[in-house]
Amino acid sequence: MKAGTGVGIAGLVVALVGAFMPVVGLYVGWVALLIVCIAALFGDRGLTIATVIVSVVVFIFLTPSLWIAEGMRAAAVETGAPEEMTQRIGLPISIIMLIAPIVCIFLNVSGKVALRKSRV
Repeated sequence: MKAGTGVGIAGLVVALVGAFMPVVGLYVGWVALLIVCIAALFGDRGLTIATVIVSVVVFIFLTPSLWIAEGMRAAAVETGAPEEMTQRIGLPISIIMLIAPIVCIFLNVSGKVALRKSRV
């Protein structure tokens, strides 16, 4: 087994475990996406894309953290809370974290970044 495949499997497992954690599932999903970024830099593509797809489904349908944070932000805006309380943070970070593994795949394909051993 190649290193990229092993790291990709670990990322997919962490993403699936995070799907069943009600409060911290979002943060566990972010960690899973960081892990598959490393897998993508090692050259793995299949498990990286699978983890991104699983994470999209988990973030939209199974993780209440994004929706709770958005509801709290909307309530803060309606009550006239200070600017610090009305900023969105979970959704932009989640979108960036979902895009990052795909960017790492393209970095590895273009040859700019490669963590695997060269065959010299």
